[in-house]
Amino acid sequence: MTMISSKDAKASFSHVVDPAAAGEFVMTTRHGRAAAVVVSARVAGAGCALALWFG
Repeated sequence: MTMISSKDAKASFSHVVDPAAAGEFVMTTRHGRAAAVVVSARVAGAGCALALWFG
């Protein structure tokens, strides 16, 4: 998993999107703490389908 600060992610969003689109999880941090994880649309879609299935 790649980690990038929110500030750096904002300055160069392609450095977040490109690896996520390739299937890698990219964690953004804020003040040194995990804030969010960016994943590919395929992975997000699979997660949504599981959430709907298991309610």
